[in-house]
Amino acid sequence: MKYLILIIFAFLNLNLNLNGQTPELGKADELFSNKEYISSKEIYYKNLDQLSPKQLANLGFCHFMEKENDEAVKYFKKSAEQEDPTGQRYLGFAYEKGIEPLEKDLSKAIEFYKKAADQNDNIATSNLGYYYFNGLGVPKDYELAFKFYSKAAELGNPRAMNNLGDMYENGIYITRNLEKAYNLYVESAENEDVYGITNLAELYEEGIYVEKNIIEAIKLYEQAANKNHAAAQNSLGVIYLYGNGVEQDYKKAYEWFDKAANQLEITAMVNIGRMHRLGLGVEKNYELALKILNYAAVNGNIYGQYELANMYYNGEGMDKDFETAMKIYKAAGNKGFAEAQANIAYMYENGEGVEVNLVEAIRWYELAANQGHKYSIDKINELKK
Repeated sequence: MKYLILIIFAFLNLNLNLNGQTPELGKADELFSNKEYISSKEIYYKNLDQLSPKQLANLGFCHFMEKENDEAVKYFKKSAEQEDPTGQRYLGFAYEKGIEPLEKDLSKAIEFYKKAADQNDNIATSNLGYYYFNGLGVPKDYELAFKFYSKAAELGNPRAMNNLGDMYENGIYITRNLEKAYNLYVESAENEDVYGITNLAELYEEGIYVEKNIIEAIKLYEQAANKNHAAAQNSLGVIYLYGNGVEQDYKKAYEWFDKAANQLEITAMVNIGRMHRLGLGVEKNYELALKILNYAAVNGNIYGQYELANMYYNGEGMDKDFETAMKIYKAAGNKGFAEAQANIAYMYENGEGVEVNLVEAIRWYELAANQGHKYSIDKINELKK
């Protein structure tokens, strides 16, 4: 019996080694979980022949974090070849981003995300939802997006919870259901997803489904902003810029906008440009405002286009230029921005940069009025008398 027990223990120990569960490798996994990638990589290499498929994927990720992309892809492939969902997901990501030596290939990314999703990898499943929602490498399909987000949310993915909540809030594919949206945002926020936290904050800021509570909104925005979430930082800036439920504070507004702008959050950049343009809490600086707003406008941001057009219209830091203002207003107006549409109408009405054309004026006023723009509604009634 004594020898039988020893043999059993030896067999168990062999299995532990084969499955990569030695104490040393367990320590490597712990270090990896704590994002101590250099230390975990050293241990993985010492035990290279004992690594499980998932540990091979981890090793690849360690290389990726050190910008050693060739080695990263090598181990992602080794892991994926053994049907490990983590390796498949990492390889999908590598194809998605075109990480050398791979070329960007969304069809390959989807192929590996699907393999991982078939094994209930919640991140890969959520990624597929994102692909179908936005039509990346596949035709846009809200039904499939809803399916993958729902599955990923059930598997515990907080980003999928948020994205599913967004579909319920806006009635995309399914009937609008604010209660479900709120509950999904709460669950996402409780799992520390910055998008879920931010969307929950927006509900409290706007009083959507819940009673309006600017203090709770600020608390949530700050929670996401302190995790470096640019959208939350910009939202905080807006609250302080206009004094929405709090004392107006240009300094705080600028500080939050600056944090977001440093992450190239274009709306925050526009807000900084506007503050310099109008001298809100800072000295007027038309040169800087023009530079910032031009960058935003060129990149298609309608707020940047509108603010830039205002500078040309008013001759701020330059001679007045109605023709250029009209051109830029139209760039924003054609995308449905009501304020720009109203300004275009006004210019047609008064012959600024164009010949007087009341038909065009009314047409642009109606576009703005259809969005509830009060000045445009009044002007239509006036012009049609």
